[in-house]
Amino acid sequence: MVPERLTSKKSLSLHPNGCCMVPGIGWFTMTQLAFSPQNLLPFLQQREHMALVLHDDCYFYKECCGEGNGFKCFEHDMDFLLNVFPTKIQRSMDKMIELKRTVETRIEDKTLTLPHYFDMHLLIRNLRHEKANQVTYAFKTVFEKLHELQRDQALVPVYLHDSNVTEIDAVSSEELTGGT
Repeated sequence: MVPERLTSKKSLSLHPNGCCMVPGIGWFTMTQLAFSPQNLLPFLQQREHMALVLHDDCYFYKECCGEGNGFKCFEHDMDFLLNVFPTKIQRSMDKMIELKRTVETRIEDKTLTLPHYFDMHLLIRNLRHEKANQVTYAFKTVFEKLHELQRDQALVPVYLHDSNVTEIDAVSSEELTGGT
């Protein structure tokens, strides 16, 4: 829970490479996201039971994947990288193709589910959650894989699933800004 004394009437803005630590909750962002402090405390209090709060990329791609269908977003992202913008993954093209095939196989075999596909612009961790260690393990695994692959977005939902982290709230931009 965020103490009320930490909120103000000003808008809190997180900037590239910015990080705000609050007892029990860590916020990390890689792009500028603005929060209204009046909405921030209730937003976090409603999610105290969650291990993570991440930005759901499916909200951006409703026309091609739809909310709650992370696998379609994964496919969209991978097809874009492999076919439209391969320079982003030039060094690891073969490994990305292998990852795509592996995920497709696991989805077909029902050994993997991807209800969400996360945009990594926002990461809020509940450091006191009972699965905090599994979250740490999942992200360490993602980091280690980044020595082979040039894209973390495709790895995050897979390794969170593999680490049995299901207490994730995938939020829309509107929820972040207090719009819904």
